[in-house]
Amino acid sequence: SADIASSTINWTDELARNVTQLSLLDVPSFFSTPQCMHNNHGMGLCCQEARALLLASHEAYLREFEWIFVIDEDVFVYPKGIRQIVDSMSSSSILKREVPLSIGTLGCAHGKYVGFCGGGGYLIHRSALAATTAVDGFYDKYMNVCEEAPYCDIVTAHVMEQYANVTLMSDSRLHPWGIGRPFPQHLCEGEVDEYDDQ
Repeated sequence: SADIASSTINWTDELARNVTQLSLLDVPSFFSTPQCMHNNHGMGLCCQEARALLLASHEAYLREFEWIFVIDEDVFVYPKGIRQIVDSMSSSSILKREVPLSIGTLGCAHGKYVGFCGGGGYLIHRSALAATTAVDGFYDKYMNVCEEAPYCDIVTAHVMEQYANVTLMSDSRLHPWGIGRPFPQHLCEGEVDEYDDQ
C-alpha cells in the first residue's frame, strides 16, 4: 500500500546498508488467504503477523538478519533509538547464553493473556523467531490464542513466551502511546484503550 511504501522511504534510509528489508509487498500471495484478507484488525491482522513470522523464519531470510523489528505502517520510527537498544543487547549475558529474546513494552492484556503493547513496535531476536515458528502447530496455536485475545502484539508475546520459552523484556525507549503519554493502567485488566481505532 502507499502507507507502507511511504513509511519505508521515510525511515529505512537512515538504517545501515546491512539491514535487510523484508517487505510484505514482495510476497502478496503468502497473505492472500481469506482469513488474512478479512480485515486489518483482530483475526485478519493475527493471520498476517503469524504468516510474516513464518516467512521471516524461512532459511532463505533467517541468515540475513540478527533482529527483526515488528511495527505497524503508521508508526513513527527513530532508527538511532532502535540501534541503541540492539547495540546495548549485543554484549548481553542473556544473548551470550543463547537465550531466545524479544524486547518490547510489556503489560498489555486481554483476559488471561498478557503480552506486548505493540504501538511502539517490538524486537525479536533471530533465535527467538526460529524457536517460535518451530513450535509444533505454530500457526494454529497462534490463531487459537487470537480467537480469545484478538490483538497480535499480545498474541505474539504470549506464544513466544508460553510455547517457545522466549525471554520477554521491556524497554522504556519504545513508546506505544507516544512520548510523554502515560501508560494506560486499565489495559492491564484487558480493557480497550480509548485510542484504539477498532
